[in-house]
Amino acid sequence: LGDRHSKKWLRFHFGLYGSIQANKFARASRPNKRGDWRDPVPRLILHFDNGGFLVFYNCRIHQCSSPTAQPATDILSPEFDQEQALEALCKATPVCHTLLDQRHFSGLGNIIKNEVLYLAKIHPLSLGSLLPSSALKSLLGHVVQFSLEWLNNK
Repeated sequence: LGDRHSKKWLRFHFGLYGSIQANKFARASRPNKRGDWRDPVPRLILHFDNGGFLVFYNCRIHQCSSPTAQPATDILSPEFDQEQALEALCKATPVCHTLLDQRHFSGLGNIIKNEVLYLAKIHPLSLGSLLPSSALKSLLGHVVQFSLEWLNNK
């Protein structure tokens, strides 16, 4: 089949403040900085044939060719490739940027990044290439452990 018949997929990134509501709209829980009680503005609303709908707020939406993530980069997957992740962390890039790179750490966001860098006692702007391998392994251990604990306590 040609491109005309190819399926298109959407990938959503919710960041710190994004959310999704099923079959209801979000309402303002407090006034904004100007004192207005304005309801959040949806980014996207998907309507379904059965009358249900999903409402997406404060998210980035990207078109992609496949709905799957690479298990080797998913920090919660049993197939997470820690050696590949360590290779990425060893580069001459600030570790805070590498941790947020979804090609290497799928599912890791700002909250997890901040917490694991604190737990590992690593400055966010430290270059991975200048850190000892023991520090990077410790950081990686904190990434996996903190993420699992976060998921289990939610």
